[in-house]
Amino acid sequence: MNCRTLRVSRDEFEAFETEFGCLGWITRNRASLNRLLPGAKVRAVPLERWLLGLD
Repeated sequence: MNCRTLRVSRDEFEAFETEFGCLGWITRNRASLNRLLPGAKVRAVPLERWLLGLD
């Protein structure tokens, strides 16, 4: 997730240091995420699994 545009991006991303930090960001941006990604299930996943397409 690109933190500036709130769009999915594999080229530009900022990794969170902890799962708690990621969940906090999701919670703070929930309204925008729901508007920009209708129907998407937004959840925290391990970066290495996401980059490999496993999550």
